[in-house]
Amino acid sequence: MRAQAADVVELLSDAKRCQVVLVTLPEEMPVNEAVETAYQLEDRIGITLGPVIVNGCLPKDPLLDTDPSEAAEQAGVEIDDELAAALGRAAAFRAHRYRLQAAQWKRLAHELPLPQLYARFLFCPQIGPEELERLEADLAASVGRLEEGYSKELRA
Repeated sequence: MRAQAADVVELLSDAKRCQVVLVTLPEEMPVNEAVETAYQLEDRIGITLGPVIVNGCLPKDPLLDTDPSEAAEQAGVEIDDELAAALGRAAAFRAHRYRLQAAQWKRLAHELPLPQLYARFLFCPQIGPEELERLEADLAASVGRLEEGYSKELRA
C-alpha cells in the first residue's frame, strides 16, 4: 500500500501528468468559490491548475441595443407600444446580464491568472447530442485561441 500511495503522490505532484481544471459560472459567488478553491488546491495540496472553464456564458448581441419598434418595422412586423416596451426591458436586462458576466471574466482573470475556456449558455430545457456538440465546439475554439496566443508568445 505504501508503494501505491507513493505512486499517487508522485502522479498528483507531476504537472505534466496531473492538473485540476476548475469550472465556474460568470457570476460573483461561483467566481469567488473558484478562486478560493484554486488557492486551496495550490497551497495545501500543491497540485497544478489547468485552464478554468467558464460555463453558461451569454453571447454578446449588438442587436440588444436596437429599438424594438424600429426592429419590428424593419422586419415588416407590427407591434404595439406595450409589446415594444416589454421587449425593450427584456433587451436591457439581457445587456445588463452580459455586462455583469464580462466584469466577472475580468475579475477572474485578475484574481486567478489562468487561461479561461468559455462555453455558451444553452437556451434549452435539456442537453442532448446537438447541445454537447455546441459546447465541444465552444471549448475547442477557446483552446484554439489559447494555442494561437501561445504560438505568438513563442515567436516574440
